[in-house]
Formats: sequence, C-alpha cells, structure tokens
Amino acid sequence: DYTLNNKNLTTTATTKDDVVPLAHFLIEQFHKEYREHYPAVDVEKVIRYIADHIINGKGYIVRLNDDIIGATLVKVTDYWFSKETFINEGVFYVSAKARRTPAAKLLLNELKAYARELDLPLMIGVTTGDRLKAKDKFFEMNNFKRVGGMYVLRL
Repeated sequence: DYTLNNKNLTTTATTKDDVVPLAHFLIEQFHKEYREHYPAVDVEKVIRYIADHIINGKGYIVRLNDDIIGATLVKVTDYWFSKETFINEGVFYVSAKARRTPAAKLLLNELKAYARELDLPLMIGVTTGDRLKAKDKFFEMNNFKRVGGMYVLRL
C-alpha cells in the first residue's frame, strides 16, 4: 500500500505524451492483476487503444509523486439501439496497492465534470468480477445506478 501524502497526489488530463507510460502502467498493473482471466497483451493494440481515446475522447491520470496509480479513458459514442450519445468508459483502473487512496474518487470527479460539460450520461462498466459489493457502494455513493454490469450516471 502507498503511504498517502495528499500533497503528492495529482490528477491531470491525458496528452499524447502519456500514451506509452499509461500503456506500461496498464500492462504492468491491470493485466498482471487479472492475467488469469484475460488473454496475452498485444502491446501495439494497447498503444493504439489508448491513443485513440486520448485523441477522440478524454482521459485522466492520478499520480502519487511521479508514479501513475490510476487512470481512466472515455469516449462519446452512441447506443447500439439509438442515435443518442453517452460517455463510454474504456478504462477505469486504480492500482491494487493504491485502492486505499482517493485516486478512484479523483478520477470519478473528473469524469462527472466532463459529463456535465457535455451534458451526456456517463457509463462505467465492470470488467472484473471481484469486489462487486465495494464497487456497488462506491458508485452508488457517487449517484450512479447499477444497470446490469454498468454503472450509469444521468445528470
């Protein structure tokens, strides 16, 4: 676990300079944590995916000192059944060793502000099946409603 010093915790919007460090973080942290559930990583695909979200969407990173401890990437898309759009989460991940920090709340606050700015619903999916009760509590405390495996915020 990280020893938290709030003065060293920062949240920034992603830029093209974050593509490689973010890819490294997600491969080394997320994939390592869930590798028994997911196939091998294609590094080029990870880089393209992150770059696409940064170019065509929005992303945020939380750092403790200089270390990335959490990240989120989103894009506006339409529903498969409607022309209306929403903000779709592509990544929402906080390192296991940083889950007792405010990183997830900081990322969520940025996403909620972005959703308010665009006046669009925000949907965050669950791609891992662990700690569901904690996830439910966290998102419900932040005004999201669980719909299947998605947490939905309508403003």
